[in-house]
This record gives sequence, structure tokens and C-alpha cells, in this order.
Amino acid sequence: MRLFSFSIFFAVLVAGVVFFVTRIQYFPPTAITQVQTPLHYSAYSQKDFFEKAFAAATPALLDAATQRIEGIVFNHHLLAPHFIAQALSTVATTSPITIVLISPNHFNVGRGQILTSRYSWSTPYGILESDIKLIDQLVGGGFLTLDEQPFEKEHGIANVVAFIKRSLPQAKVVPIIVKDALSDKKTDEFAASLGSIMPKNFLAAASLDFSHYQTLDVANQHDEVSLSVLKTLDWRGTSGLDIDSRPGLRMFLKLMTQVGATRFHLLQHSNSAIVSGLLSVSSTTSYINGYFSAP
Repeated sequence: MRLFSFSIFFAVLVAGVVFFVTRIQYFPPTAITQVQTPLHYSAYSQKDFFEKAFAAATPALLDAATQRIEGIVFNHHLLAPHFIAQALSTVATTSPITIVLISPNHFNVGRGQILTSRYSWSTPYGILESDIKLIDQLVGGGFLTLDEQPFEKEHGIANVVAFIKRSLPQAKVVPIIVKDALSDKKTDEFAASLGSIMPKNFLAAASLDFSHYQTLDVANQHDEVSLSVLKTLDWRGTSGLDIDSRPGLRMFLKLMTQVGATRFHLLQHSNSAIVSGLLSVSSTTSYINGYFSAP
């Protein structure tokens, strides 16, 4: 009798297990909670830092004849956030737009020479979405490499995305970081490829700091050469500049040439020594901010 009862119990147990397993396998994958899209993060999470920067920014006096700005250069050094705010205020719009954001690869990391990210960016003003369609087109064409890890610490991007989101709330971004070893040939090929597939409503943005580690006087001398290159779009002349990404600026200027934005408008030329008031320091960082339009 006990053996019979145990047999019945065992049969019921097995049947229950089979039914449970079968039911688990039957449920479709949609029943599983979906993982949210991964994010990278802006340098600061509080609006107060950025609002103070915009409050301190000097409004730009735009050329009345200039209606279409194709490109902009601005610093990412956060000692001078008001300069970044001024530059982004110059191109502020609530219309949808794609920002192609070019930055140095400061730590020279990642699996390729030109890298991008598909992740969107969390900022105090909301999520700055990546332009996945354009990014996938560039990656699929072999023009650049997808690698998320380098963007986790890349301040050339993280320091400026919140400024972009505040000034251009409907923007999508294509973040691009460039290694110093990128050849002129590869730089020019990429710029040509990018220019050929750019969407109609776009803005090219170069996140760049200029002279580094010099006294103020020496930095100003170096900046005069950089200013000449910007004013003349002399992309060949970038090879001798005191700047944190020579190939990045060459790429940007080639792109400006392709789209016919050959007129440079200076917004700001300054230096960390001036901003801090420490004029005699031996190591400084220069800022040259401006925008490009058609003549």
C-alpha cells in the first residue's frame, strides 16, 4: 500500500514538473522584461553648472546675412564653460537636426582609428539620442569603427553633450573620436565619405582645445597660426598646429570645404590663464571658438 501511494505521488510530481517546464518554454520571449537601451553620461548631472554657464555667456552678434551655419568649433575644457554655452547658443534651434560631433581620442584607446558610439547620452536636460541610422550607415560602409568603451571616459564628448541638448533639444548626435595616428589619406577619405551621405539638416561640430602646456605669450603666438588656418580653411596647414587633434580639425575643415561653408566667424579667442586670472602660469590651454557659413 505504501509502495502504491509512493508511486502515485512520484507520478504526480513528474507530471507537475513536465507541465511547469513545458509552460515556461511555451511563453514567448516578449514576456521577459526588455533591457533598456544603454547610455553614456554627460560630465555633470546637475543643471546648475550649465545654467550658470549660459547665464555668463556673451550673446554672439551674428552677421545679419548669415542664415545657415554649417559648422562650429568650440572648446571642451570646462574651466571655460561659458564659451561653450556661447558657441552652442549661436546655433540654438528647436528643429530636428543631426550633429556630427568630432573630438580627439584623448586616451588613444579603442579598436580603430576613427570610432563612434550607438549609445544615447544622459544629460540633465534629458536624453540626447544618437542618430542610429547614420551611424549604422557609416559603420556598415567600413568608414569608422563601433566601440563603446572609449566613450565612457572621453571628455571631448561627455563635456559638451549637455550644452548640445539644452541648445538643440531635438538634435540627434553622431559622436566621432579620432586618434592622432590617423593618416592624412584616411582622414580625407572619411571626410569625403561623410560629406556624401550627410542628411540635409545637419551641423558639423568640432570639440577642440587649442594650444596646450605653454605660457600665455607663447600660446597666443601659436594661436595666431591656428586662426590663420581656420580663416583660410587651410586643412593642409593643420599638421603643424598646437591643438589637441590635428586630424580631427583637418577632417572638419575638409567637410566645411565640401559643403561650401568657407567663411569663418570668430566668436571667442581666449586662454585658461585669462579666464582664471593667473596670467603668469607656465602651462595653459587656449580656446578658439567660431562658426562656418557660406560666403
